[in-house]
Amino acid sequence: MDDSYLLIDSDGWHIKSDGYFAVAKHLGSWWRLALVFRLIPRGLRDWAYDKVALNRYRWFGRTEYCALIAPDQRSLLVSADEQLERQLERLGA
Repeated sequence: MDDSYLLIDSDGWHIKSDGYFAVAKHLGSWWRLALVFRLIPRGLRDWAYDKVALNRYRWFGRTEYCALIAPDQRSLLVSADEQLERQLERLGA
């Protein structure tokens, strides 16, 4: 399995295009409009995902650094400890 993109959330694990749809669902708002593309068979969606992944730097450019998180966005992040606590609660531990 080529899991170049793996998302693990409360709904389970998602790879490639399914991961992006899970992110769109969690983002809400107009991002949910992208969910209409789930109607396309996964094999075709993942093929398109692979093509974009191979060409993304050529099409969208590359930066030599990661963007810093703005102070007002820090409250939206979940720490590793909080994430572990949520998982343990879900498992009933």
